[in-house]
Amino acid sequence: MAFVARDWTAKLGLVAAGLGVTVVPGLAVPMLPSSVAVVAVDDPAAVRPTVLAHRPGHPCPGFVAALREAVVGLSAEVRRRLDAG
Repeated sequence: MAFVARDWTAKLGLVAAGLGVTVVPGLAVPMLPSSVAVVAVDDPAAVRPTVLAHRPGHPCPGFVAALREAVVGLSAEVRRRLDAG
C-alpha cells in the first residue's frame, strides 16, 4: 500500500501513526512532535534542487546574479567537503 501526501500535516500524521516515513529538512527537526523519530541521512548524494524565486517584472539582475554565484560557490564548497570526508 502506498500513500502520497503533499501537506506537512498529513505527512507527519502518517509518520506519527506508524503508516509512513518522510524526509524532513534539517531546519524543521526542532519543530517535530515527540511522536516522530528522526534519523539523519548521512549521504552526500542526498541533495535537492534549489531555485531562486522573485516577483515577476521586478527582478534585480545584479543582485540575482550575485546571489546565484554565491550559492553555486557555497554548494561547490559543501560538495568538496563532503567528498573529502
